Amino acid sequence: TGESVPFNLRRFARGLIPITIALGVTQFMVSEDSLVARRFFSERLADYNAGRRVGIMAYFLILPVTVVLFPKVVAGLTQAGGPSPLKQALGAALVVGVGAATGLTFFPKLPLWVLSNEVFLSAAPYVTKFAWAFAPLSLFTILVNNLLARERYQAIPWLAGIAVAYSLCIRIYHPTLDHLILMLGVFASLLMVTAAWFSREASGKVDAGGGLPHSLPR
Repeated sequence: TGESVPFNLRRFARGLIPITIALGVTQFMVSEDSLVARRFFSERLADYNAGRRVGIMAYFLILPVTVVLFPKVVAGLTQAGGPSPLKQALGAALVVGVGAATGLTFFPKLPLWVLSNEVFLSAAPYVTKFAWAFAPLSLFTILVNNLLARERYQAIPWLAGIAVAYSLCIRIYHPTLDHLILMLGVFASLLMVTAAWFSREASGKVDAGGGLPHSLPR
């Protein structure tokens, strides 16, 4: 049995705020366009919501991968060699996410027909657009969980700033519902690229001042 490790309150508090912000960014990106659409649009809102509900499945299919990734990255920090959990997770996400988005591109009416019995078949164009808009957000979720597991919090202010810019962009300028989906895809891609950059910098490292390997039982 390893030695017991005292609870490090300072380290816990240091990580609590950035972790909360990072998780909040993801949830914010998932819901903000819906709130803006509800406030500023009334035409075709039923189709928009129906297409969104189906298109977002490409995002939720990948969430279990992020749940598995976090402990694997933490464990990997104490072990040398072996496959990278991040590369495995990204590979699985690409297969599942791109596969789901491709399927919804070719057969957008099928899930609508199953769920609504032809009531919302007119929402098919939104299904395809949302599927691809949420795809980069799925990869971002994996990348930001990797950063949190490695305690690389330098990326968090940048990610929060992108989320705020996204909100301002669609609340100030929202000519069409399609524009909301386009901006979702653009800013989700920007989040993904930013998180990927910091993940590259963080590969194999943890923050100075208390890395995980030094806090584990010996």
